[in-house]
Amino acid sequence: MQLKSRVRRIHTSMQGMARALLLAVAVSAAVGCRSWPRSAVDSQVVWECAADPSGMAGTIRDWARRVIKGTDEASAMTRRTAHLTEVSADSVRIVDNQADCAKAGRAYLERDRPTPGTHPVALVSVGEHYIAIDLAQVSRSGEFRNSALLDRRFRTVLWMIGGI
Repeated sequence: MQLKSRVRRIHTSMQGMARALLLAVAVSAAVGCRSWPRSAVDSQVVWECAADPSGMAGTIRDWARRVIKGTDEASAMTRRTAHLTEVSADSVRIVDNQADCAKAGRAYLERDRPTPGTHPVALVSVGEHYIAIDLAQVSRSGEFRNSALLDRRFRTVLWMIGGI
């Protein structure tokens, strides 16, 4: 009888530990804990701006200008979903500040370990937000390329799949 009681207590204790572990995992995911040690990786990564207007940054800028000024339902829905405020087309601009591109690159790869080397980041300022993509390590959903919508503190607001 005593053995059954001990086994039952151990089993109950293990169930409690499993619940605590699941809770810890859920909380760490909710608060955005990183899966890689930033300082160790940053020493092996060079972040730079991919600010060529004829490249990806220009493509993102042109897309954002169309969405901001578009009167069709698709543009309006994109603005609502992405919380993009109406701004002048001239204020949608390619960012060429190295520090901002580095912050955006880190945010873009928040859950992935960056590969060592140079990471060109296409970064476009759109009102209260940035749109970013790391061209060296593109995040994908199937065949679609993902772009990150970031706030002014370089926190991910949402992921945009394809479209750009």
